Amino acid sequence: MTAGNKIVIMCPPQYYQIEYEINPWMKTTNKINKKLVYRQYQTLKHIYQKLNLQIFEIEPQKHLPDMVFTANYGSFHKDKFIVSRFKYPQRQEEAEYAKIFIKQLGYEIIDLPTDAVFEGQGDLIATEEQIFCGYGFRTNRKAIKYLEKIYNKPIIGLKLKDPYYYHLDTCFSLLKKDTTMINKQAFTKESLNKIKNQFKKVIITNDQDNKSLACNNLIVNNTIIISADISSNLTNQLKLLKFKVIKVKMTEYLKGGGSIKCISLVS
Repeated sequence: MTAGNKIVIMCPPQYYQIEYEINPWMKTTNKINKKLVYRQYQTLKHIYQKLNLQIFEIEPQKHLPDMVFTANYGSFHKDKFIVSRFKYPQRQEEAEYAKIFIKQLGYEIIDLPTDAVFEGQGDLIATEEQIFCGYGFRTNRKAIKYLEKIYNKPIIGLKLKDPYYYHLDTCFSLLKKDTTMINKQAFTKESLNKIKNQFKKVIITNDQDNKSLACNNLIVNNTIIISADISSNLTNQLKLLKFKVIKVKMTEYLKGGGSIKCISLVS
């Protein structure tokens, strides 16, 4: 996901804890280290500030531990914000807080019809040229049809098949206009063919990269902020693409099934 000189919405991890299990990464017995999760949050925030990104912090709510995963609140399109319709009841109220907060920033709010299931930038990855939307675990195909009307262009639907990679941003990263990085095991054969047809170069991540959610990164101009635990092979491939690679430890967020992009909602 490319940020450029845009805003990033983050949520301090004051109440972040594994209180339920809605993806295979989450285990209620696996407690969050509060000091460490704050350190990881502040490290990422500081990197964004040094890269001249404008950060807005939404106030965390005690009864919504997953509010830290701001990318799932919805998706921006020009001066509009398309609000998520979360699949699981445990997260649905997050959308209401996000709606109020983002409206105050001056964006027009768009609500999808009630038969849509949509989890924001977790599943929707858009550039000026292309829009990709993951579906199969959270976002449904009806949402894609509604989103196509809002964006007024076709959206390439990519079906996910591995429950560990339940959002598109956990297994798919647009690196450059003609280059993408993917976790191959996360997609159906049909979706893999769609990806190969769209890009000149497709970098395939390995098991080490996948376990650290390497695809869940953020790109700011020629800098990529990515998990500190990726393989040396992937690091070298990114450097060959002329990226400055900044690595950040995200171990506490991985316990909830997320990493860098998941906690960064980009306008």
